[in-house]
Amino acid sequence: MGIGLNINEFPDIMIFIFLCWVIFLIIKFLWDLLFWSLKEEKRQKTKFELYDNHPKDRIIPEFEFWKKNVEPLHRNDYFIPPDWGIRRKYVANLYNFKCAICRKKVLLGHTHHINPLENGGTSAISNLVYLCRSCHEDQHEHLEQRKKQRINAAKN
Repeated sequence: MGIGLNINEFPDIMIFIFLCWVIFLIIKFLWDLLFWSLKEEKRQKTKFELYDNHPKDRIIPEFEFWKKNVEPLHRNDYFIPPDWGIRRKYVANLYNFKCAICRKKVLLGHTHHINPLENGGTSAISNLVYLCRSCHEDQHEHLEQRKKQRINAAKN
């Protein structure tokens, strides 16, 4: 006798387990889809806010020669231009070393393309913002895993 299962009930139990598994997969798929769409919606909203809140161009004396003579040459490049280092410093100064999203003062921030190069964005100053590392990782799906690993390492 053993465990008390009737051999005729066994197929019903397997069908029940299979249906539970299928329902679980459907719920997980819908949850992931909802979570992904909410994150994508937040990214798009942030993208428009970054364009709208871009600081007005101002005179920064140490960048005047570059701004007049070199920057226009690479403004419409669809790749990282040769003057990227200067461009990053200019954007950091333009934002007064404050993250465009959370407004934290950050000395070692990231220069982010609002409209990514692979989506037809350029390296024009109007398409660049200064972000802290955390906000920059939130803007890129491929960097979110690295952020989770960094947070987990800090907890341990």
